[in-house]
Amino acid sequence: MRKRILENIEASKKARDSSNFDEHLRREGTIKAIHNVENGTTPLTTNVHKGNYGEMKMDRYMEERGYTRVSTDRVTSIDAKGHQGIDGVYYHKGTDTYVVAEAKYNKAQLSTLSDGTKQMSEEWIEPRLFKSVGDLKDNITSYDKLL
Repeated sequence: MRKRILENIEASKKARDSSNFDEHLRREGTIKAIHNVENGTTPLTTNVHKGNYGEMKMDRYMEERGYTRVSTDRVTSIDAKGHQGIDGVYYHKGTDTYVVAEAKYNKAQLSTLSDGTKQMSEEWIEPRLFKSVGDLKDNITSYDKLL
């Protein structure tokens, strides 16, 4: 246990000294929020809470597999205001692969909008991609989908 604590302290010192300290704090906050949901400290009482938890969990899942989030509207709190659109766009440098992802909680399903467009269809993704990644959209010539 002591060894793990010392390793965490050393990792924190390195992170504070790096230019990515804000990213480190965001990641640590996300990990803590996920842990608090999973140990019952933070109940998911609304659909917004459930959606935010799903998006944070998805970010962690993708990061652990070597992907970097390239979409800008990252959820960093269970209590964050809900948003519409693509939940996450990720890039894997090693495979030069983009992934467009949609997070769902429990038994939630993909929605069909009032205009008949289904979430994660090409017709749904394309008009939302620029809002999610900005000018990077021009670099994304193909992508995989993850639900």
